[in-house]
Amino acid sequence: MKRKSVSAILTGILVILASSAASAQGVGSERNELNSRSRSDTAIKDGINSDNSQRNQRHNESTAATADQQSHSKKDVEITQQIRKELMEDKGLSTYSKNIKVVTNNGKVVVTGPVRTSAERTAIEEIAKNVAGDENVQNQISITR
Repeated sequence: MKRKSVSAILTGILVILASSAASAQGVGSERNELNSRSRSDTAIKDGINSDNSQRNQRHNESTAATADQQSHSKKDVEITQQIRKELMEDKGLSTYSKNIKVVTNNGKVVVTGPVRTSAERTAIEEIAKNVAGDENVQNQISITR
């Protein structure tokens, strides 16, 4: 009887190992693809659109600050770094709001991007003004809900 029990246990272990190996080689990927398609179909049906082209249209405007406009002068880089550092250290700001763009060129700072509240918008503007000076900051931050 002991031999039969040991044999059954070993057989079970081999089945599990074979199943794991087959999964690692891509067997079952059809099921994963179906699950992925199902989630995508559900998102579309629920009105969630992963295409954020409209949200990103602000970057196509000629007045929008973009990363390629960032100056590489030592002073401008230091201003941008200091603003970014203070944003990251501010515990009152959400992770979402800390993802705004900070572009400095010739001492002039443009902060742009979406935040969720007017308080975050104001806090980011104040940080930038404290570093670069009131007259050197242009706030292009938008509030999204």
